[in-house]
Amino acid sequence: MDRSAPQLAKLQESFITHIVGPLCNSYNSAGLIPGRWVEDDDEDEEEEDDDDAETTEEEGTETLETRR
Repeated sequence: MDRSAPQLAKLQESFITHIVGPLCNSYNSAGLIPGRWVEDDDEDEEEEDDDDAETTEEEGTETLETRR
């Protein structure tokens, strides 16, 4: 690849055409691609769960600091 004349868009197009496209077609023909979309409401619930996980991690850190 020549840094003085980058061809990133062409490389990306080639990658998608030769690798990603056939892979997706294979997954689709094998039935491995999920059949339903995740709604935005579900993402909000996941974010709330992530907030709870962060709190737990912070509490664990405080416990370790107390033991020292």
